Amino acid sequence: YKATGLDIKNSLGSDQPTYKGNASGALTSGETVVLNSDGTISGIDSTNFTSGATLGTNRLQGEGDKEPNPIVYDPANDRFIAVRDDGNYIRIKIGTISSTTVTWGSWTTVYTSTIQIRNKYSTALWDADSGQIVIFFYTNQSGYYKANLIVRAISSNGTITGSSHNVFNFGGQYPSISRVPCIFKSAVETSLIHVAWQKHGSGSTYYLGFVSYGIGSDSITREDETNIATDNDSFWAGTQPDGTIVIAKENAYNVDIYTCQYNTSTNSLGTRTASTITLNSSETNAGFNCQIVYDPSRSGWWIASRYYDGSYTNYARNVHVGFFTITGSGSASLTAKKYASAIAGPDMWLVYHPPSRSAILAHGGNHPHEQNLQMGYITMYFDSSNALQTTKTYPLLRSGTHTIGARSIDRAMYIPNKKQVVAFHIDAYWEGLTFYDRDFNFFQPTYTDTNLTATNFLGFADGAYANGVEAKAIVYPGVASGQSGLTTGTKYYVQMDGTLATTADDISQVAGVAQSATTIKVQYS
Repeated sequence: YKATGLDIKNSLGSDQPTYKGNASGALTSGETVVLNSDGTISGIDSTNFTSGATLGTNRLQGEGDKEPNPIVYDPANDRFIAVRDDGNYIRIKIGTISSTTVTWGSWTTVYTSTIQIRNKYSTALWDADSGQIVIFFYTNQSGYYKANLIVRAISSNGTITGSSHNVFNFGGQYPSISRVPCIFKSAVETSLIHVAWQKHGSGSTYYLGFVSYGIGSDSITREDETNIATDNDSFWAGTQPDGTIVIAKENAYNVDIYTCQYNTSTNSLGTRTASTITLNSSETNAGFNCQIVYDPSRSGWWIASRYYDGSYTNYARNVHVGFFTITGSGSASLTAKKYASAIAGPDMWLVYHPPSRSAILAHGGNHPHEQNLQMGYITMYFDSSNALQTTKTYPLLRSGTHTIGARSIDRAMYIPNKKQVVAFHIDAYWEGLTFYDRDFNFFQPTYTDTNLTATNFLGFADGAYANGVEAKAIVYPGVASGQSGLTTGTKYYVQMDGTLATTADDISQVAGVAQSATTIKVQYS
C-alpha cells in the first residue's frame, strides 16, 4: 500500500514503514531527516552565526527631512522601495540589492495633492500578491485632516503604473497628529488591508481608529472604519495566521490588548475582546511607544514598550519587553516580561527574525547626546530553560575612518534570502543633525540556523543515498537502526544539528524511544 509517498511495507529496505522522496543532499544510513516543502528529504544540519552588522553601500539620498519615512521590501525582486512625503507630493525610489550594495533609481512622483501632505505620519506595505505598493498618509486642508490611501503597481523592471486614490475627511480642526499609523495585510483575505491610526475627533478628543480597504489592480474600496478606543496613547497592530486581529494600546503603565475577527460578509470588525497586560510595575511615567510582532514558532506575540525615566528628554527611555499569547476566549495572557535597557533615539522598530526564533528591536542609542547616537539592537529570545532573555548589541559601523550613527530609525525589516534584519537610519554622528540621507545596515544575532522546524521532522534515513536519487526514510512507528550509545526505553529528542539527546533543544521535537543501544522507534511526541 502506498499513498503520498508512504511505503507501509517496504520490500526493498529494512521492512519498516517508510516515506519515499528524492534526496536533497547526500544521506547516510540512520541519519535524522526532515521533509522539505517540495516533498524531498534532507538530512538535518545547522550553522552557527555570531552577532554582527554590516554597513550597506550606497546610502539612500534625498529623503529631505529628519522624520522617519516608510521603506518596504519586495522579496520577489529583492529590492527596497522608499517613500517620501513632502509638500504636495508622494514620491518613491527603488533600490535593487546585490549582497550589501543597493543600486538606487531616481525619486519618482506617484501622487500629487492639491492640499498639503502631513509629513512624518505615513506608512506603507508591499503587497506581494498584487505587485503593488500601498501607501497611507494624511493631508491637511485649512487645518482639517483627511486620510488617504493610494496603490501603485511596480513591475519587475521598475515600471510604475496606477492612479487609484481613496480619501475621506475626519475630525475637527487643527488636530495634533503624533502617532505613526500601522498597516498590515489580512492573513486570510489576500485583498484586504488594515490600518490602525490616530484619529482626531474634536477639541482634545482622539481615537484609536481602524480602517479596512479592499485592494484590487489599481483599485481601492474603503470597506469599514471604526473607533477602537478613545485616547491619544501609542498603539500597534497585526494579525495571526487564523485571521485574529490583535491591537496593542498603551494605557498609562499597562498595555490594553484588543482582539477580533474581520467579518467579510458584513465588511466590518467583529466583536472585540479587551484585556490588559502589565509589562512593568516600577516605572513612574506612562508609556509612549509600543510595538508588537507575531512569532509563528511560538504562536504568540513579542511586545516592546518604552517609558520616560522621569525627564522628558531625547534620552534615557526605559524599554520593557515581553511575550504574550491569545487564549481561546480572545484574552491576552502575558507569559514572560523583562526590563531590557534604557535607550535613546526617538524611534524604534520591532522585527521577528525567523531563523533565530527571536524578536529584534532596532533603535538609536548608546549616548546621551543626539548627535552621537549609535545604532543599537536588542535581541529577545527564550533560553533552553524557557526563560526570557535579552542581548544588547551596538555594532561599530564605519565608512572609512568615520563612525556611522543612528539618530532615528526609519524602518527595520527581515530580509529572507539573507536571513538578516536591515535597518535604515539617519547618521547624525558623523554628518550632523542637518544631514538627512539614510544609511542602512544588515544585522544578525548570535544563533544556530537549522533546517529543522517544529513540524518537519520525518524520521531516519533507511540507507545511504546520493543527492537527487529516490530515498526512503523510516517513519512512525518504524524502528531505525544505525544508532549508537542509546539507552533502552529512553525517549530521545532530535537536536538542531541532527544528533539525538535526552533533552529537547530550542526546537523541541521528539525523535523516538530507544529499543536498544543501536535502534530507535520513531515517535513524534
